Amino acid sequence: MYRTGDLVRWGVSGELEYIGRTDFQVKFRGQRIELGEIESALVADVSVSVSSVAVVSTVTGDQLVGYVVPASGAVVDTAALVDSLGVVLPSYMVPSQIMVLDAFPLNASGKLDRKLLPEPVFEVAVFRAPVTAVEEIVASVFADVLGVERVGLDDDFFALGGNSLIATRVAARLGQALDAQVPVRVLFEASSVELLAARVESEIGSGARAALTARVRPERVPLSLAQQRMWFLNRFDTLSSANNIPVAIRLSGLLDVAALQAAVSDVVARHEILRTVYPEVDGVGFQEVLSADRVRLDVSPVVVSESDVVGAVTEFLSAGFDVAVEVPVRARLFAVSESEFVLALVVHHISGDGVSMGPLTRDVMVAYEARSRGEVPGWAPWRCSMRITRCGSVRCWGPRMIRRR
Repeated sequence: MYRTGDLVRWGVSGELEYIGRTDFQVKFRGQRIELGEIESALVADVSVSVSSVAVVSTVTGDQLVGYVVPASGAVVDTAALVDSLGVVLPSYMVPSQIMVLDAFPLNASGKLDRKLLPEPVFEVAVFRAPVTAVEEIVASVFADVLGVERVGLDDDFFALGGNSLIATRVAARLGQALDAQVPVRVLFEASSVELLAARVESEIGSGARAALTARVRPERVPLSLAQQRMWFLNRFDTLSSANNIPVAIRLSGLLDVAALQAAVSDVVARHEILRTVYPEVDGVGFQEVLSADRVRLDVSPVVVSESDVVGAVTEFLSAGFDVAVEVPVRARLFAVSESEFVLALVVHHISGDGVSMGPLTRDVMVAYEARSRGEVPGWAPWRCSMRITRCGSVRCWGPRMIRRR
């Protein structure tokens, strides 16, 4: 029943309890990857005996590094090995450097001691500062969106940690700054500051995308393509929690429950997507936005012990939704003691995604801070810096962007 790599623990009854896997899955530059997949591709080369892959922090950011030991009598051509990896792996899984070792460092059990693997040395390229105004704008947008202190002409968007989702933000920001339409694909075709600046320079002043403004809502708002998929899966099985997106916030100290209740109501009133249901007519789903007074998320404290709080929160977050008749968000406050609480929030994927939970929790805290002072939250003006999704639709949720499925 158990395989190598399974993580288990002894239960109170003396039986093994399965917890999960201990595979070396990591998140690297926005992508979740299995290091074992890269290691398998390395040892598939006839010149490699054993391999290991690690994410190493360097002055130039996190780097993917491969370690190999040559097969008996073989010589490893690292350049050719990298080329062969590019054939079978996506580019973001190809190590930026491969180190050839005589043997791997082993621990007392004869297993690889990853802590003793040598640190790679990356050459730092000569910094070339942006020269033209367009180059300075591109470098500034890269630095701001990626959180990098200094960006030069030769810096590559993806090498700095960019990914496809962040690329949409960069394209939108550049479009606003240059009064032009900058397609996302341009970042994939010209991902360095110098090349991207050269590509977009000719488009300056050609006109940015039309501003997104509120319009009269039709009688029935259709589902986007991705929402149609979520809606169908939900109609098929309303008990499934596969599309639940949870967040749990530990709160320590004196808590004003009434202020928290008001704050949660403020957030629901602020964001229409949280009070949207998805009924159907003749088998076709549509979006129906409910008025704020029809939706109330009750956060009356539910007393639970410290030992049971994880289970209680998990059970609450795992309950399914019926999006045809109920709003796609739930909240519950668990009271562990007079000064320890857990606020659990869960949103169905038809109305949000993982990125949505950041702005959602931020707005709850902003509203709570205001309500605890007896004031109405002073929301920042909406800034429609929209992100276009693969389905071509958008969602604007507060001062920052949230994707609409």
